Amino acid sequence: MPKRSRGRHERRLSVEMMHQGVNPKPICYFHAVTSFTSMPTFPPEIIADVLSRLPVKSLLRLRCVSHLWRALIDSPHFIKTHLSRSIQTNTAVVIGERGTLHSLDLDSIDQATPITFPFKYYDSFAFLATCDGLILVHCATSCTNLFSGPIRTLALFNPSTRKYRVLPASDVLYPNFGPVTVLDDYGFAYDAINDDYNVLRVLEFRDWKYKCIDSEARVYSLKSNSWSRIPSCAYRYPDRKIWARQVKDAVHTIGTKGFICEGDRVIVAFKAGTKEFSVVPKMEKCYTDVSVDVLEGCLCLLGGYGQYCTDVWVMTDYGVKESWTRLFTIGPPVVGLTRGVAVNFNDKKLIWYDLRRKSVRDVPVRGLPSICCAEVYVKSLVSLDGCGKVEVKKQQGQMRTEEKKNKKKKRGVKWATL
Repeated sequence: MPKRSRGRHERRLSVEMMHQGVNPKPICYFHAVTSFTSMPTFPPEIIADVLSRLPVKSLLRLRCVSHLWRALIDSPHFIKTHLSRSIQTNTAVVIGERGTLHSLDLDSIDQATPITFPFKYYDSFAFLATCDGLILVHCATSCTNLFSGPIRTLALFNPSTRKYRVLPASDVLYPNFGPVTVLDDYGFAYDAINDDYNVLRVLEFRDWKYKCIDSEARVYSLKSNSWSRIPSCAYRYPDRKIWARQVKDAVHTIGTKGFICEGDRVIVAFKAGTKEFSVVPKMEKCYTDVSVDVLEGCLCLLGGYGQYCTDVWVMTDYGVKESWTRLFTIGPPVVGLTRGVAVNFNDKKLIWYDLRRKSVRDVPVRGLPSICCAEVYVKSLVSLDGCGKVEVKKQQGQMRTEEKKNKKKKRGVKWATL
């Protein structure tokens, strides 16, 4: 390539990358462009478009090609573009059971792949929720201390990039009603307004009769790496289920009005952008078992009568009660929904329901353990703000800090950490 045209190409490439929020790294930029221009010349937008269609595993390898490609692949604009395309093409199911996680690719469902954790200090894990390729897990270690028993915490983990972040402890002020039992629910959502990821923790305090006497809600911000307390809603969650995946900037679950868990079932929504709770209208039909999920980007309600029959409803126009439409009825209890196919896990078997043919078939999967919980997730490059690896010494220091905090208990006020 002539020197003059090469210079124009370098300047154009640098300008295009800066428009996309990519730092061209001037120190090593000359060598990167030299190696790049030795290949056939393509416009930068074409290169970015081709790379955004590749799987995460290939992109992680291509980061080693040059500083230029690494800066492009790590840029927020590229990560968002790749995520939007991965949601449509690279969907998988994460399966949790007794401290282990497995990944099942929906394009090749004959083999379940175990997910290994990079956490060095913890030896027990429980899957809680997922959002944009990030998985919220509950970590615990078998070693105990005098005040809080086994050491527990929460962590965000991206299985595709192998990066994670251990969340700081969330202090909880117990109500002064004597001995209480604490039950908590978790939700995980993306806040499009603030470009942030939020973890929702809803706690219920119950007395010795197991009656709910109080509740509180806290939200973790990945951007600020801190917890904040928000006004709690006047609903209870008797089923203790994980909040469903995000629809219209909100995660959903089934709740009841007031502190009585036997009331009418309602769909409770938590909007990550405004940090507010609300109720989504549902159809008049009543079921003994009700849960919510997501089907092709729409809020989905699963209504059943025990384990004999399950009706699948979809809200085609979010927030409009009249838009609820019953798609089909299926016998086995449904766990997750994706790509127009109902996924059912039952006694180590994977059962598919084809929406077009309206037929059920068993799919044998090698390496699949007993099922405790399952959720659809997407393989992505979503980062954790550079805090992908936490050293063991830092974790141990955090544990010692928690132990010191527990020693400062005062009469009438009890503090607890997750």
